[in-house]
Amino acid sequence: MIEYVYKLDVRDPSVILKEGFSGGATSHLDPRIYGSQTIQACRSVLGLISFGLERINGRSGERVERPQYLPPRLRPIGNGVLYAYRIDIRGLEHIEVTPELGFSYPTTLNHAGHFSNGEDIRQLNYCSPLIPAFRGQREPFRDMGREAKVYLKAARHALRRARYIEEVVVRGPIAPRRIQLYQVLPAAPVGQRVANR
Repeated sequence: MIEYVYKLDVRDPSVILKEGFSGGATSHLDPRIYGSQTIQACRSVLGLISFGLERINGRSGERVERPQYLPPRLRPIGNGVLYAYRIDIRGLEHIEVTPELGFSYPTTLNHAGHFSNGEDIRQLNYCSPLIPAFRGQREPFRDMGREAKVYLKAARHALRRARYIEEVVVRGPIAPRRIQLYQVLPAAPVGQRVANR
C-alpha cells in the first residue's frame, strides 16, 4: 500500500500549501479515470527524478546511458525553479499505473544495458479501469483495429514511461494538510545555465 507520492510543480509553495492540488485530466491512458480530479504523481523520489529528466531535459526517464525509448514530446516545464512536493495519500483513492496494467517495475539490466524483466506487451491487464472498455474482443492483438491500438498504447505506456516515472494517478482534490514541500530544485533545460539563487 502506497502512503506517500511525489510531485513536481512550478507553482510556489505559498500557493500549493494554501490551495492544495485540485487535479486535471492528465492521465496519459484514460483522461477521464478521475475526470477533472485526476492528479498524476510519482511513487518514489527515483520516479520523480525520471519525470524531471523527461520534462526538464527532454531525456528518457529510463536512467541508463543509451535509453531504448524517447519520452513523448511534451512542453518542458521549469525554467528557473521547480518544487518537489511529498503528498500523503493514505485513505485517498489511487491507481499505481504499471502494476495495474499487469507489469512490474524494472529490476535488472539486460545485455544491451536496458532495464528488462522479460515482460511482454501481451501480459497487459485488459480489464484495468485505466483502459477504456471495448466489449466483445477476446484477443485484441489478433486484429489491429481501433481497440487493439488502445491496448497497445496502454501496454507501451506501462512498459516505458509509467514504469520509469513510477506513475501513480490519485483522485483529488488533495488538501494542503497532506502536502509538504520536499525540495526546491533549480532547473533549466540542457544547455542553459541555471542562475545562482
